[in-house]
Amino acid sequence: MNKKTKNIFLIDIAVPVKHNLAKTITDKQNKYQELANEICAMWKQKAAAQVIPIVISSTEQLQSHYHKV
Repeated sequence: MNKKTKNIFLIDIAVPVKHNLAKTITDKQNKYQELANEICAMWKQKAAAQVIPIVISSTEQLQSHYHKV
């Protein structure tokens, strides 16, 4: 949690087989979104928690949108 901006980040790291990168990202986002919502309610946060799945292939390639984070 960033205490200045009151943002919550849930970060999960996975290393799947190379051809499963996109599926793994979607699965991780869906898996942790409910938890993110519960944390916001429990901590009485107005801003939504952000789920950030970091998925690295076995050949050490990152998905292109991770460079923006």
